[in-house]
Amino acid sequence: MVGFHVRETPLDVSFCAAAIHCPDLLVIPDVGKDHRFRHILSAGGEIQPHFYAGAVLRTEDGLPLATLCVADSKARPEGLTQGQIRALRALARAVMRELNLRRDNTVLVQREKELTATIDAMPHMTWVASADGTQEHPNRHYYEFTGAAPGSINGEGWNTVAHPDDREQTLARWRHSLETGEEY
Repeated sequence: MVGFHVRETPLDVSFCAAAIHCPDLLVIPDVGKDHRFRHILSAGGEIQPHFYAGAVLRTEDGLPLATLCVADSKARPEGLTQGQIRALRALARAVMRELNLRRDNTVLVQREKELTATIDAMPHMTWVASADGTQEHPNRHYYEFTGAAPGSINGEGWNTVAHPDDREQTLARWRHSLETGEEY
């Protein structure tokens, strides 16, 4: 962080508390000349921004979540340039994309754990494989029955657990399915 080494401020001296209610950006070129925020300068303390620009971080449903802001210890009567406005909006969108990706990843990790637990709880030899042969969910019964070591059956390794007399024909049929899209 450059300038103000503060990650958050109390609401009574917070520009973000006002910015979060704005439909787009809140730009305060000179805090000392803005009657809404003049009290922040008179409050003293470490936080003495004279310029503020904040973009609201909104959920996909349009709910305000937080703000992303820039501040300066000097007033900027000119405010932000069009390029800076575009950059601040782009940064806000990037932050929301990152937050959404983190949320979605958390959900995927949880679902993966639930799927693995469900497959492992089945009393039968069970596995899921992708088209390239990657075994994504062989359960413990699969390994017990085949004698394969965990992780040894990816790619074409799964064919090593087939009966030796069937391996060549099984592998040829699988490769044919990959090439043509026909069912295996």
